[in-house]
Amino acid sequence: MSSLIKIHTDTQVTIARIKSELYINGISSLVKNGFQSGASAGFGGGVPELRELYIDSDDMEKASQIIKQILDT
Repeated sequence: MSSLIKIHTDTQVTIARIKSELYINGISSLVKNGFQSGASAGFGGGVPELRELYIDSDDMEKASQIIKQILDT
């Protein structure tokens, strides 16, 4: 059974690039902004610049390779 797992945390720009590359390669992802979520709920939390990227655990191996290629360039 698969589940969502956090695969990377980075700035909005880097997460957007990774998310785009994952999409091109057929991998769905979800971005979480902890700071915005906390602010919307009425309390602080998280770092404003950071985003968390989640994927299906079944895509972990392929996604890890894509992310490594992006970060190594």
